[in-house]
Amino acid sequence: MMAGSGRRFLRMSRGTIVKIKNNGSRSTRGPHAGAECMKWYRYKGGRGWRFEDADAGAGLIIVEAVESRSPFASSRPPGGGPGHVLRTKGAPSSAHTALQDFGASIFAASERFDVAIPSIFGMLAIEATRIKADRSHFNPRSIREEPGFISDEKTPHRVSPGLMQTLISTAREANVWARLYRDVDGSLEKLGREDLFMPERSIMLGTAHMRREINNVEPDEKREGFFAHDPIALCAAYNAGSVREGDGAYHLRTYGGDGRIEKFVAYHNDMCAVLEERAKA
Repeated sequence: MMAGSGRRFLRMSRGTIVKIKNNGSRSTRGPHAGAECMKWYRYKGGRGWRFEDADAGAGLIIVEAVESRSPFASSRPPGGGPGHVLRTKGAPSSAHTALQDFGASIFAASERFDVAIPSIFGMLAIEATRIKADRSHFNPRSIREEPGFISDEKTPHRVSPGLMQTLISTAREANVWARLYRDVDGSLEKLGREDLFMPERSIMLGTAHMRREINNVEPDEKREGFFAHDPIALCAAYNAGSVREGDGAYHLRTYGGDGRIEKFVAYHNDMCAVLEERAKA
C-alpha cells in the first residue's frame, strides 16, 4: 500500500469532501450534510439504506433491516439512529490483505475515476475467488465462464477473468471509453484474458466500468430515489447490467439476490473500518 494512504481523502466529489482527520474523526461538508445522513434511500418501495456520512461512497452503509439468518455481523450505527451496520464476522482480514496486495492499484483507480475506495473493494470482494492456500487473499487469476462460452475470441461476452470479473467484452468497452491500454498496434479493442489477469488492469478497468455505471444511474437519481454515487445502486447495476427491479427485499435485481447486496455492504463497511483504523495509526 502507498505510504500515507490511510490519511488521504476517501472521496472528493461534486462539492462534498469527506476526510479522515488526524484524530480519526470524520470531517464532512457538502450538499448532503446534516439531516441527509438520516434519510432512507430505497428502490421502488423496497428495503431502505442510508449512510453514515454525507457522501454515500465514503462512509458506512446502514441498512434498514437484517434477515434473521444473515451470515454477517450486525451492530447499531456508531452515530446513532435507526438501522444496522453489516460487517463480516471476525477481523476484516480480507480488507487488510487487499490493501497489502493491491492497495496502490485501488487508490490509483479511485483517484482516476472518482469512485470510493470502499466501493471498489466491496465489488472486488464479491466478484473474485480466493487463493486456496490462503483464503484471506484474492486470486488475480479468477475466471468465470458462463453458459454458451466457446472461446475468448468468439464469445468475449461469456467469460469474466480477473479480480473484478468484468466480461472481456465489457472490459474492452471500458478501455475504449477511458482510453487506458493500447495494443502494440495502438488498438484499444484487443484486451484479452491475460490483460485482465493483471491486478492493476483488472482493477482499473473494473473501476472504469463502475464509473460508467454511475454515469448511467445519476440521470435517474431523482426518479428512483438515488443520489450521485449511491453504492447500492452501483452494486446492482454492475452485476445486472443496469438498475432493474427484482424480487428481493431491496427490489433490486442481482444474480445472487439480497445476499449479494448485503455481502457487498459488509465488505464495503469492512474497508471503511480499516481505513479509519489506519488513519488513527
